[in-house]
Parts: sequence; structure tokens; C-alpha cells
Amino acid sequence: MFKYFITFLLLLDFVNPSQTKITVRFESLDFSDAQYDDYAPMPYKDGILFVSSSRTKSNYTGLFFTDFKSSPKMIEAKGEKKHVGQTFYDAANDLVYVTKSSEKNTQSQINLALYKGKINNFKIEDLEKLPFCKPQFNYGYAQIKNDKMLIHTNEYGDFALVIYTLVNHKWTDPKIIHKEKYPMLNPVFKDDKSIVFASNKPGGMGGFDLYKIVKIEDRWTEEATNFKDFNSPQDDLSIIYTDTNQGYIATSRNSETSHIYKFYVE
Repeated sequence: MFKYFITFLLLLDFVNPSQTKITVRFESLDFSDAQYDDYAPMPYKDGILFVSSSRTKSNYTGLFFTDFKSSPKMIEAKGEKKHVGQTFYDAANDLVYVTKSSEKNTQSQINLALYKGKINNFKIEDLEKLPFCKPQFNYGYAQIKNDKMLIHTNEYGDFALVIYTLVNHKWTDPKIIHKEKYPMLNPVFKDDKSIVFASNKPGGMGGFDLYKIVKIEDRWTEEATNFKDFNSPQDDLSIIYTDTNQGYIATSRNSETSHIYKFYVE
């Protein structure tokens, strides 16, 4: 597929009345294909992991890897024929934290839970469910930074972003940092003091938009602000930073399906 570039000017919400302008450049990736929905990119070794609901040719979402040189290849969760979704790669320990369908609960419902494992030869092995996941609730979208794990769950009513702390090799001391009446997809640490997530809450530009909360002293802001620098009238499903001014974004701004782009803030 021919690689093309999309550049446009965006206004940042600065208190400074001069309204400093920035340029965001989006670069399409060669593996993108109009017939597929791809989202939740995560840097992994010499490429990225991402989730697709259409490449699996089944009713389940699946995890894929691309090195940008060859066609994406599916990462299998050993012995599983269920949803395998957003995955965080812990490069320091060469581990993955996977959002995946769990076992049935007492109401015969299958919710999502977080599992830890290791990718070996395009298979996720040694899958172990994180102990805090309860079968009657959903857990997902793990992100780890400085011994803090950020997740999304409905355990505490509505939808909540919760941070766990790693103590003696165990994730403990959950703290609710933000709640919404609408789902918050793919929350990520933008940096130490800001988190970005996608939501279809009212008031956005259209469909799913990206929103940001920030940490002021020891508290996270209750009101999420529209991360309008990257939003469009279509679905903007996830973003991940690989550096201060670049990363990957999943959006359907240029087609009816979601594609992953590399972005550069210039």
C-alpha cells in the first residue's frame, strides 16, 4: 500500500492568549488495509502489537504483530478461542499483560480479565490471571509505569480508572482515580502526570474521542478534558506515546474502518 502523509494544524488550549500553534503529522503504515479494523497499538521489540476484530475471520478479537516489513501475524493465546484484546508489553521483564475473556462466573457470564504471560514463537504462554480480577466484573487495558499499574474496571460502579501499586511483587492498594458513566477505552500514561483514554461520552467531536486527565500534586482531575489536538469527527480509539512528541494512534478519520498511524508533533 502506498505510504502517504496527512498534515494539519491544530490549536492547543493554552492559557497564553497567543494560542501557540503546533503541527501534527500522521504517517500511514504499510500494513494498513481498508477491509480491516486495527486498534490498540503497543510497541513490541522491532514492531508493534495491535488488536483486530476482522483479521481473525471469526467472532473473536485477536492480537497481531507486525514488524512493518511483512504481513501481520496473529499471536495465539495457547488453548484459547476467546477474545484476546489490548496488550501491554513490559519490556524490562519481557512480559505481556493481556486483556482476555475470562472463565464463566456463577451467572454463566464471561467477563474480561487481565492475564500475565510471555510471547514465545507467536504464542502467549504461561498465562496467569492477575489475582485481583473477580469473575463478576470486567478488567482490562493494563498500563505500567514506575511500579504503577493503570487499569479500567466496572468493579466500583459505573466505569473507573484504577491504579495499583507493585509491593513485594504483588499488585495491591487499588486507588480509584477517575470515574465516568461511559466506558473509557485504552487508557494510557502520556507521562507521569497525565492519562489519555477514549470514550463516547457526550460532548465530543463525534463517535469515540480522546480525553485527558492530569495529576495536580497528589490528585487527579475529576473532569476529563477533550484531547482535541488528536480528535476528529470519526472514531479516535487509542493513542500510545513512544517519545515526547511521537507515537501511534488508532483512528477511522480517513475511512470507515480504524487504522493505525504513526504521529509526529512538530
